[in-house]
Amino acid sequence: AWRAAGARALFFFILDKGKVRKEDLTLAFWPDFSQAQVNSNLHATLWRARRALGDKSFIQIQGGYYRLRPDLQIRYDVRDFENLLQQARQTNDDETRIAFYRDAARLYQGDFLSDLDLPWIEERRAELQRRYRETLDALIEWHMQHREYRQAMDWLSVGLRLEPYLDTWHLYWMQCLAATGSPSAARAYYLKYRKRLRRELNVEPDEALQTFYRQLKPA
Repeated sequence: AWRAAGARALFFFILDKGKVRKEDLTLAFWPDFSQAQVNSNLHATLWRARRALGDKSFIQIQGGYYRLRPDLQIRYDVRDFENLLQQARQTNDDETRIAFYRDAARLYQGDFLSDLDLPWIEERRAELQRRYRETLDALIEWHMQHREYRQAMDWLSVGLRLEPYLDTWHLYWMQCLAATGSPSAARAYYLKYRKRLRRELNVEPDEALQTFYRQLKPA
């Protein structure tokens, strides 16, 4: 069990990077510490991590690098997520690409180490969020282009929980409502969103949203 947040963060740093030097750990965890303090903290944190893992040999030092024991079979969802995105980029078949994006989006279950706040974690978290948004964008645009509005709305509902003020996605939502026979619902949605923007951010919806709203015929 992980009793120490620092030990857990160190484990994930090594897992995420594959192998790291002592200098990498110093910059990520103790950038302002003296060398003596770094040594003390590193030894203590390594000990806690190994104890939590239940086996001292799980974290090894080889050739100046800290790494997990090579024969360990660890399922790391971040690596799986990134592998799926890489496969999506490499295929020339559109259907296959979208299938990879779909699998990647379903694998993403929340922010990276959301309960920990270190600069390297925050940077990695932001990077994964950006790639997740791009994945959702690809899925939404695919379904919109193929007039699969219900599927587009499924992904939009996921995306808008992550990005509640992304006007492009709100426009897609209105277009889905209008395309599925509910222009009055699209108008009502716009008015509700505009009210929310004014109240919470003191801004108006994007011009594209306003234009689409004006094009909708009143019920």
